[in-house]
Amino acid sequence: MITIISGTHRKGNKSFLIAKEYLRILSNNGKQAQILDLQELPERFIWDDMFGERSEEGIKLIEKYIDNVDKFVFVAPEYNGSIPGILKVLLDAVEPDKFQGKRAALAGVASGQFGNLRGLDDLTNILGHLKVEVCPIKIYMPSIFKALDENNYINDDGLVERIETQLSLL
Repeated sequence: MITIISGTHRKGNKSFLIAKEYLRILSNNGKQAQILDLQELPERFIWDDMFGERSEEGIKLIEKYIDNVDKFVFVAPEYNGSIPGILKVLLDAVEPDKFQGKRAALAGVASGQFGNLRGLDDLTNILGHLKVEVCPIKIYMPSIFKALDENNYINDDGLVERIETQLSLL
C-alpha cells in the first residue's frame, strides 16, 4: 500500500488535486494507494499527538496511513521557500521508527517558477534523518495553475510520463 500525502491543510489547495492525479496514475497501474489529506488531520493532532499524548483519532490515522504502508508520495506545496508547517508537524508527531526503512517519492507544487525546489531539498533532508529512502527522481511542478485542465487533470503528457517513471522507481 502507498500513502499519498497532500502536504497542506489550506482549503482549495492544488496539492490535493495533484495527489488525486497520483492516485489515478497508481490505480491505472494496478497499485493500491490512499490519500492522506492534511485538511483531515484530527483537530487535536497538533496539540495532543504532537507530544506523545495519542488521541484515538491520531492512533487510527497513524495506523492507517503510516504503519500499514511501505511507500509514500509526498505532494508538497511551497510555503515561504520550503514545506508547509503542517507537513512538518505530521513528520514530527509520528515516532521516527514508523518511517524507518520505507521509501518515498516527492513532488513539489508551486505557483512560481521552480516547483518548490528548496522545499523538496528540505523534505529530502528530513526524510533522510528519518531513514526513509527517497526516490532519486523528484517532480517539480511550477506554475501549478496552468498544469491542470478544467477537469483538474494534469494537462501535460510529459509531466504524466515523468510521474510514471518516478513511480516505477518507488
